[in-house]
Amino acid sequence: MRIGWAVVALAAAMLPGCGSSTATTSTPQSSPSICADRTPATPPQAVDQYCGRSIENLTEAWWQWAVAEPTATNPVSDKTGDICGKGQPQDVWFLTGTTEGAAQRKCSIPADRAIFFPVLNEICGSQSTQCSQSDVEGGTTAATIDGVTLAPRSSTSEPFLVNPVAGNPFVDRPGALSAKSYGLWILLRPLAAGTHVVKFSASKGRVHESAEYNLTVS
Repeated sequence: MRIGWAVVALAAAMLPGCGSSTATTSTPQSSPSICADRTPATPPQAVDQYCGRSIENLTEAWWQWAVAEPTATNPVSDKTGDICGKGQPQDVWFLTGTTEGAAQRKCSIPADRAIFFPVLNEICGSQSTQCSQSDVEGGTTAATIDGVTLAPRSSTSEPFLVNPVAGNPFVDRPGALSAKSYGLWILLRPLAAGTHVVKFSASKGRVHESAEYNLTVS
């Protein structure tokens, strides 16, 4: 078992040397079952929060989702979109990059879901001194929806609890851990019914990743 761990994901390349230790942690808010405003945005609209959930709160929830499945059944490892719906919460739909290379996915999603995804992100021990927001900034990133450029939001989380399963593609120690995340994220209001194309990519150091989603919203 390694004591240090860190992950970059659009991107999900293991990085060494990020120490983890016990720390006071926050627990992500539970997903609200009802949201008063789920009107689709036309044209698509990126926002800083949606239905009471901030990018930071959704960051924690995204990581909980990403480490909840072993690699073989994890949407991160899915190159086609066949399992894109696995483990999705009720109020938001998570997209993901890859652990390496490119992915082109087809995915059907409900019309009342916000969409949240990282362009580039990192997770490490909550008291690590070897990980920082600079790890995910300064590279080359791009994100579009239906050909329109999206600007990622920079976010550093507070410490939070994460409970990775054995064999997940990100953290090599199963069981409850105190973590912190750095990343560039995009949160979209629910999309209008129909087809949409979301593309995002990142290149920094040894990380060279891209993903394309062909979404059918209904």
